[in-house]
Amino acid sequence: MALSRTVPVSVALLACLFASACHRGDVDYRHESGGTVQPVGRPDLVLVVVDDWALSDLEAARTDGNPWNDLPAIDSFAALGQSWTNFYSQPICNPTRLTLMLGAYESGDGGGVCNPPNASTPSARVTLASLLHDQGYATAAFGKWHIATNPDSSLDWTTAPAAYGFDAWRAWNASNLSGHCGSKDYSNWERIDDGVAFQSFEYHTEAVGLAFLDWWRATAGPRFAYVCFQAPHQPLHTPPAHLLPSGYPAPTSNREEYEAMLVALDTLLATMLAGIDLRDTYVFVVGDNGTPPAAVRPDQSSARVKTTTYEDGVNVPFLVAGPGIPIGSTDALGHVVDFPATLVALAGGPVPIPAMPDSVSLVPILRDPAQRVRDHVICDVEIEASIVPNTTRDTCVVLDSADGLLKGRFYEDRLRMSLTKTYFALGVDPAENAPLSAQDPVFADEIESVLQLWTDYRQR
Repeated sequence: MALSRTVPVSVALLACLFASACHRGDVDYRHESGGTVQPVGRPDLVLVVVDDWALSDLEAARTDGNPWNDLPAIDSFAALGQSWTNFYSQPICNPTRLTLMLGAYESGDGGGVCNPPNASTPSARVTLASLLHDQGYATAAFGKWHIATNPDSSLDWTTAPAAYGFDAWRAWNASNLSGHCGSKDYSNWERIDDGVAFQSFEYHTEAVGLAFLDWWRATAGPRFAYVCFQAPHQPLHTPPAHLLPSGYPAPTSNREEYEAMLVALDTLLATMLAGIDLRDTYVFVVGDNGTPPAAVRPDQSSARVKTTTYEDGVNVPFLVAGPGIPIGSTDALGHVVDFPATLVALAGGPVPIPAMPDSVSLVPILRDPAQRVRDHVICDVEIEASIVPNTTRDTCVVLDSADGLLKGRFYEDRLRMSLTKTYFALGVDPAENAPLSAQDPVFADEIESVLQLWTDYRQR
């Protein structure tokens, strides 16, 4: 019996999903706590990217008393592995994806994804996927791309993933589902399967999850799957009813639509996880940037979320489970730039990676949450106006010091030729409401270090 292609989240499904030996028809769902199993030599790897999802969004869903925005699959998955509280991304989608794939801090736009290649198109570099491909992994990308067009001017943009090391790309869309690259919305979008483009009317979140399952079942290991949901990125909407719990109330605001889109994504994540064996597979779930300004909570400011380096713009959920990973949480510092070194290390490849000097393996922390491999991370974005390019640049340095996390935020307004520097002691001021004096006697050394790190990064 084939797995239902529209499986709603339910208590029964989740009980089955996370049992150590659970069968549904002829499909074997086997899951164990990662902490009870030793690491394996050639593990499978799954990296799931959730769009526009701040850590505070996940925390709010767990604590706001509203049962309708609960994410039971994500919470059950988190209970099987390690959760990070200090994990960072870039402030918007494209730089995060470039940074994640290239293992280097990227702040700008990778180019028009579905535009023909031209002289300014960046050349393909060593990537996360190409490194794993060279180690004998089958590699596939699913869902939202939004990295760059094909660097080979002789090939169509629909084959761009091949230049970045992917053997297959399914339910693939070049950019956002809001008028970009032949896509209008979540139920009317240009889908590309291995370079073949056609208009799809299947709900995007569901198509991505099911395309992953089809490839996963048909492909021998070792395997690496890069699964990028567009949800809950705009256009905001109410998902199909079969992906929501029975009786789900009709959303009446942008925020409620945003939360419903996350609930539908949670349904598909449950379906995906039901086909993955955590005894020989590492699964990573991460946000690509913070809350979208159009869907802020009452406790948020739309000027301090996505597109900015405030915490609700760059501090994102990061959850991982798999063999040898102890259950619990860590307050270690990490960044999406670390995925290449981390996954390559888990696959048995060499690290550090000379072509990716910004990427650090997080494996020591995955084995022991008390370990530390970084003393700072950098988040950076250049925002282009419609007429004047690179109008602003927003950069932050987060330093892990003996006195806790200290953040320096450096905001450049190039039209006004101004630079604003602000510093926050995140341990005592996580909401960033009380900027420190640059001469603060308690944090003077940390502020000097952060300023020097920013200067070195910009000069580089």
